[in-house]
Formats: sequence, C-alpha cells, structure tokens
Amino acid sequence: MARIRVNHRLLTEAANKIDSQIKDHDDFMVLANTHVLSMDWSGDDSKQYRQKWDKLTANGSMSKNITARMKAYSAFLRFAAEQYMNAQADAVNRANKIAVG
Repeated sequence: MARIRVNHRLLTEAANKIDSQIKDHDDFMVLANTHVLSMDWSGDDSKQYRQKWDKLTANGSMSKNITARMKAYSAFLRFAAEQYMNAQADAVNRANKIAVG
C-alpha cells in the first residue's frame, strides 16, 4: 500500500500567506487608486495615464484575474488541508478500533 505524508498545517500556513499577500496587494491598489484620482494634473498625458490606470484596475484585467486565481488557490489549499486532516483522523479512528477490537 502506498503512503502519502501530508502536513495539513503547512497547507493552511501557505493559504494564510497567500491571503496576506492578496490583502497587501488590495490595500496597495486602493492607496494607489486614491493617489491617481487625487492628482491635480490635466491634459492629454493625464487622460492617457488615467485610461491605462482604469484598464489596469478594471474587471477582467490581469491584476484582477491573478488576484482571483490566487484566492481560488488559497481556497483549494484550505480544502486540501481539511481533507487530509479528516483522512488522518479517520485512519487513527480505524486503527483504534482494530487495537480495541
């Protein structure tokens, strides 16, 4: 029988780190957006800059897609950690039944 050794705590820690990085990114983007919107700048170059900024922050942008994928990956890591934790608990319960029985 093959054995798979997994430390579910490491999976959860990785998910927590990803969530922290996503929060840092989101906080930075809010701060940057506030800065861009408060600029006292006019003219064609200002319009072009704001158009590029709007494209960067729009739904479907690379930034939004990467953030969404990272959130999905974090959720998967949590799901996997829970599944492995449950499998380990089930194996211990089965072993205890054999020892008692």
